[in-house]
Amino acid sequence: MNFWTSWMKPKVSDNLASVILKRQIPIRFDEAPRSWLGGLPMMPKGTEWPRDREGAPLHFVAQIACADLPAALWNGQGPRKGWLLLFVEILKFQQAEAEGGIVQVLHTTEIGVEHEAPHDLPTVRHVMSDYIGWASPEVRPGVPKLWRKWPVDVVVTENPFVYSAEELYQAPMSEHSISVHGGIDLDRPLTWRGALYVVEGVADFFNADNVERNIDNAGVLFEPPEFDLQGFNEEFERRAAGIKAFQDREVGWGPRVEAARAALTRELANERRAGWIERGVESLDKRRAQLLEHRDKFRKMLDEGGHDAEHTEYLKALVADDASSLERLAEARARWADVHRAYSDPEGEARLSAEIKSLGEAHLALIPGLRTLLTRLMNSILAQDLDSPLPEAEWRAMQASMEDIKSTCWVAAEGVPEKAERQVVRWYKRLDMAVREDVLDIYARGQRHPALAGAFLEDIEKKLRHMDRPHRVGGVPASGECDDPLNKTLLFEMASDAAMGWSWHGAGTLFVTISPSALRRNRFNKIEAWIEH
Repeated sequence: MNFWTSWMKPKVSDNLASVILKRQIPIRFDEAPRSWLGGLPMMPKGTEWPRDREGAPLHFVAQIACADLPAALWNGQGPRKGWLLLFVEILKFQQAEAEGGIVQVLHTTEIGVEHEAPHDLPTVRHVMSDYIGWASPEVRPGVPKLWRKWPVDVVVTENPFVYSAEELYQAPMSEHSISVHGGIDLDRPLTWRGALYVVEGVADFFNADNVERNIDNAGVLFEPPEFDLQGFNEEFERRAAGIKAFQDREVGWGPRVEAARAALTRELANERRAGWIERGVESLDKRRAQLLEHRDKFRKMLDEGGHDAEHTEYLKALVADDASSLERLAEARARWADVHRAYSDPEGEARLSAEIKSLGEAHLALIPGLRTLLTRLMNSILAQDLDSPLPEAEWRAMQASMEDIKSTCWVAAEGVPEKAERQVVRWYKRLDMAVREDVLDIYARGQRHPALAGAFLEDIEKKLRHMDRPHRVGGVPASGECDDPLNKTLLFEMASDAAMGWSWHGAGTLFVTISPSALRRNRFNKIEAWIEH
């Protein structure tokens, strides 16, 4: 896998000398890091933490030892003593507010000591964006404010455009990165902090205004369902064509058309509250007829022959898929028949509709008790040393207490209503993120944990070596938005990196450049920066 393709073929230039900032895998904890990403900066005493013009603290990204940079880098210009530090107010940068000193590069001649983060520095971990937010400053107890610290090796290269991760590490690499869903095969958090991520994430879900809609999306029914969506949409379009409001294109038409759409949707839904059982059965019959037509078409093509082997196998696969769908449809049709028989009396549909609503409301009525439980669990977790190992028995007890809050309700299962027991909370939806962050924090700290050993640890390190593109200093910016790449000196090119928690504006790359004249004079206040998606 190459980091870049041939879309960019830079001209031969001394400016092509470059270094790759290679995250250490495994991390060499017995060495004092000379260059690193994340964590805290080490600055001389008296150096103030950078802030933008509005006073907001910037987030520390990297500190690089200038003495390790090759002589040819930047055409021999720039410092070769001291350290270069990169700070970014990424929350504003991601909202295209690039003015006001929100990206700053410092050059210090001494390394100094670790500089504690300002009290008003908000938490930013992009890969946890569904948990801590994406663009608004937020400080949440138990969530680290800083990106995890990761030492890097400075790897000199004359042509970074053809490097692969396997060449860079000279070690096995996974086909998938650490961020792939289910990429870490663990069914529980390893630390109390990981448990906090799960429990507090669930609590956020149940404190949201749209909690009923989210539970409904999990299949729980609160009112008679509309299974014939095709019929609903067809009727909607037929009526909308005769309503003048839908042709409105005067200034400010958007909200007016949206209001008309909502009104028509409510009108149709109210009309279709009666007869929904029959329509549900009919929708399955329509689907069956469509599948039979589809299957028979491809069977006929197979019978006619004249296809190459690959196309023949493709047609056979389509026929097999349709056959499998027809089997599932037949099972669903049989379940519908059971529902129909149970509520076939004249008042049956009204009775079932009332039961669906009653059981749905009873399911929602469990939420206040669940919120109380979640608050108690969070308080218990926050009383612990969050980085200490979480005993499995403690986690299983938490898991069981959440799963015990459940009720019997009506759910939508493959186009058929059926009565089933459902848990109110689906805690496992948060587990993937919590396990990933947990394992990476433990790994980056060098903390010993029984789970991080042997084949499991080897698999994690293979995934950590998987990179879409490396972090770089010097050379030509690998950017399609750089107007004059050969006359822009690249200070930093920081790629999105799940191991670091970075996903610059949605898997983009952060570029920081400086003019050659400003670099000659070490004028690092004269920089340009942008994020390329």
